[in-house]
Amino acid sequence: MNQRKRRRARWARRPQAGARPGEFVLAEADAPAHVRAFDYGSEYCREWQPGLEQLEPMGKAQREADKVAVRWIDVDGLSDASLLGRLADAFHVHPLALADMVNVPQRAKVDPYEHNHLVIVRMVRLIEGGVIDYEQVSMIVGDGWLVTVQEQAGDVFEPLRMRLREKLGNVRSMGADYLAYALIDAVVDAYFPVAEHLGGQFEDLEREIIEDGGDRDDLNRIHALRGELRDFERPVRQMQSLLSTLLQGEQSPISPEVRVWLRDVQDHALQVREQLDRQRDFANALMELHLSTANNRMNEVMKLLTVISSIFIPLTFIASIYGMNFQHMPELTSSAGYPVVLVVMVLIASALFVFFRRRDWL
Repeated sequence: MNQRKRRRARWARRPQAGARPGEFVLAEADAPAHVRAFDYGSEYCREWQPGLEQLEPMGKAQREADKVAVRWIDVDGLSDASLLGRLADAFHVHPLALADMVNVPQRAKVDPYEHNHLVIVRMVRLIEGGVIDYEQVSMIVGDGWLVTVQEQAGDVFEPLRMRLREKLGNVRSMGADYLAYALIDAVVDAYFPVAEHLGGQFEDLEREIIEDGGDRDDLNRIHALRGELRDFERPVRQMQSLLSTLLQGEQSPISPEVRVWLRDVQDHALQVREQLDRQRDFANALMELHLSTANNRMNEVMKLLTVISSIFIPLTFIASIYGMNFQHMPELTSSAGYPVVLVVMVLIASALFVFFRRRDWL
């Protein structure tokens, strides 16, 4: 399913107007929902696939006994009603939060609830064929646990999973809020290849316009790339707003210790935004370049037609004189009249041709 078809399908999953708050529409099952879990601490990490009844947070006493700092439940797929219901019951997910998780797409945001926080981000990544894929990632952040729910399999979190398995970095020695930061950081880092991909597309198009003069297909490509740029700018702007809320909000699930790290993510998001601003200016410049090239090409055609007309105007004038059928035209009775007129016409045409050639008009 291509990007535009997928976007229409997502909007089609929204409840009908007037539905009660918290109602949601399940996605069509392209593949069964997949669940995996990580239980980890500074000296321990277990990756496993929980059953439905095993989807629950660990109590503080159990975490201390098992030396587990965080439990991460990672869910791919939004089509399993029993799975979503179990998550809602076990982790005390508010009905409004559950609806926001299922009725995609939603804006990137953070919503505090009594028992946990809902954090929604927009994951953007390049998939096969250079297609830009948009997907919502919902996080429920609690005390010592975190649940992520994605629309489908495939994400940008595998390097983070590898860090958990191999005890790289700080993630295994920190809490659930640090895991939330690490997930957001992975999402923002994935924005850079997308921004670079769009920038490369604009540069290739600029080179083609300069070398080939630009055509209708190039104009269509400019419009298409500007549309992709606008689509990508939206989640980047929303991410900036989300990061500001997480850093400054009084009810943020991110502790002051972790906010130091989150400021670096905010800086990365700003860098992506600046890249997109430059690319928007580049897109406008490309449009002007295409129009200027088209005008120059039209001017060259008009100049050529003007030169040709200028050569034939005096020849047409001479021919029209001898086509007026007057009775007394001495040249008509002369045996040399015809060749003389032809020679004069050739000389005039040759002189004009040399003149225009020296002026580089031909």
